[in-house]
Amino acid sequence: MTKPYGTHGHDRQGDHYPTISEVEAAAGARAIVKLFDLWELSHAEACALLGGIDLERWERWKQGRAGQISRECAIRLSLLLGVHKGLKVLFSDPAIRRGWIRKPHRDLGGEAPLTVMMSRSITGLERVRNYLLALGQ
Repeated sequence: MTKPYGTHGHDRQGDHYPTISEVEAAAGARAIVKLFDLWELSHAEACALLGGIDLERWERWKQGRAGQISRECAIRLSLLLGVHKGLKVLFSDPAIRRGWIRKPHRDLGGEAPLTVMMSRSITGLERVRNYLLALGQ
């Protein structure tokens, strides 16, 4: 049985994730680099959203050389792209989408979505993605 991407914790016997190929990692990295450009993120913000990667690795990503990525990183990529999709569903204007991630929201404890995503590991990414899903319903 394949373990769903939304679950965390230690693998139980018999659970496994599919292997993430370097081709898939490169495709995900290209999408995230473009997304982070749209969001006008700093290098520090980008590195934090990707799980605390170092600046040297982020530079390799920007050059299209992501290399092997961890399962956690793949989950992060999926959640970040989910946030992007949610924003596109809700707002047609790119400037509004870009501003939305930096604007504090009462439903997120008065914090900006970017802060929530950066400060709470994968759970922060999930919280923002789920918040957007709820807004879109």
